[in-house]
Amino acid sequence: MIWKPNELHRAGFLYLTAVREVGLICLALTLILSLLLRGHTLLQSDVADQSPAAHQIGYSVLGITVDQDQQQLVALTWPGELHRIDLATGTTSPQSTSENLVSAVTSAKNSTTVMLWEWAEDSQIHHCVHIDRQEKRLVTKEWVFDSLATASISVSFAGEFALLITSEGDVVGWDLSPPTPVEWKFRIGKVGPESRLSSDGRQILVNSRDGKSFLCDARTGRGRIELDEMRDCCRCTAWSRDGKLLAVGDQAGNVHLFETETGIRIWHNQLPSGFARSAALSHDGTRLAVGGFDHIIRVWDVTKVCKLPVEFTGQIGITR
Repeated sequence: MIWKPNELHRAGFLYLTAVREVGLICLALTLILSLLLRGHTLLQSDVADQSPAAHQIGYSVLGITVDQDQQQLVALTWPGELHRIDLATGTTSPQSTSENLVSAVTSAKNSTTVMLWEWAEDSQIHHCVHIDRQEKRLVTKEWVFDSLATASISVSFAGEFALLITSEGDVVGWDLSPPTPVEWKFRIGKVGPESRLSSDGRQILVNSRDGKSFLCDARTGRGRIELDEMRDCCRCTAWSRDGKLLAVGDQAGNVHLFETETGIRIWHNQLPSGFARSAALSHDGTRLAVGGFDHIIRVWDVTKVCKLPVEFTGQIGITR
């Protein structure tokens, strides 16, 4: 039999391919046999030694706050699941589950959690607030609106004050210091997103529907201090622990820092990507972190009013 050059080349290629496949099969069988001979215990220890990079606790994380007293993260995930995550062990324990749970915040001190439920029934909008402290129910309050209304909740740093503000301008607050919580309420004009209680519980940042932002007394709504430099829709806020500094970011990417006693803007910056989506101030008010949609968290030294030469990029997970 006479082999033509093309046929000879093809036959050689098929032969080498077959030899390679047989070699791979033999290698795989050898590895499996080796593992079986070393015992099942080894397989278990290999798996156990692999620490997870992140804890999967829900479809989407809607908000995270830190409970310093319990050393836990309190995370609200969609749809309506509240989890407590131990910072030392990474153990996750569900605290509440309801598809109507839309918001939850926890104070850094005294483990005070404020939860907000919203649902529609008989062409009406229902809002319900629960306030718990160390698994004890302090407040249960429900409202019914005839028109579409949203609400936001906030709590002071030490958990002694909590506040609810509806988009219709209803403000309800609670002094949680006495054995029986004391409620107060007043009305302001229709408000937009990110209207919040200060960390010390003395002031409220109000973002009105007409685009204006101002500070006012948390108990009465009086003593308005206009924030004249705020001209775009507010998207994120952050208070210093003592309530003396307020950082605000808007949808145009502006980041403002205000003194809350006077309303004077002491610093401003512009994100290159636009849209400041989240902000945080360190407890001592010396560091400001702002995140946008460009996957970058920018950190500034407030005391020097200049950006630190460090930028964090990439995804942020809950690690242990």
